[in-house]
Amino acid sequence: QGGGPRGGGGGSPPQPCPANSNSVYGMPTQAACVCSDGYYGTPGDTCNPCENDYFCAGSRRNSCPLNGLSPTVSSAPVDCRCPGGYEGANGTACVPCVSGEWCSGGVKTDCSASSISNPLSDLITDCLCEPGYTGPDGGSCAACAAGRFKEANSSGACTLCDAGTWSWLPAADAGVTCVDCPIYSHSLAGSDELTDCKCNAGYTGADGGPCEACAAGRYKGSDGSAACDLCSAGTYSEALAATAPSTCLTCPT
Repeated sequence: QGGGPRGGGGGSPPQPCPANSNSVYGMPTQAACVCSDGYYGTPGDTCNPCENDYFCAGSRRNSCPLNGLSPTVSSAPVDCRCPGGYEGANGTACVPCVSGEWCSGGVKTDCSASSISNPLSDLITDCLCEPGYTGPDGGSCAACAAGRFKEANSSGACTLCDAGTWSWLPAADAGVTCVDCPIYSHSLAGSDELTDCKCNAGYTGADGGPCEACAAGRYKGSDGSAACDLCSAGTYSEALAATAPSTCLTCPT
């Protein structure tokens, strides 16, 4: 709507200013009509609504500070606000959020310990647990226990080391941290100590190795550190690393 009347001069009645403009009382010409706040244009002529990402005052249109956004018909710098993923006070330049942060409402917040985000993140759930750590997106991240690993930024669970391997390392970030058991021994998935590696059937030795084959005339039917059993009297076996008493043959008569 037009603003206050301008003076008529020479006794003529006051005339309204053009739409979206106004003047103080007593001004003599239409050129004294300036655009209302939120509008821009030539004084006394057409006044256009301020577009998105600008603010308009004194008939002039001004760009928002760097990376700032504003709604239409904005009239002051403080109407320019930082979008998600940017940090800065209203009416000031907006700085991009970097990796490890998230920004909303112009406020920067660091991701929690052992989590990471991509640049320009705008939600707490953009913070993902780093390799070697697990937890919900945007939440606390706990280290993978020894015998486990995790290779990606995510909320995924830690992966068990394969059977036949072990790892003492907490917060492991790769499967290569899982070390093979000594030869002739094996372990369960997720083993976290060398002594979890038990000698196979047919082999004997301390937990964690080394493991030696049962000699001829002996056998061992279970995993572990137990000694090899002797073939019964009256039987013999030429087999090495035998795993059952059936390998013990009856002596000839």
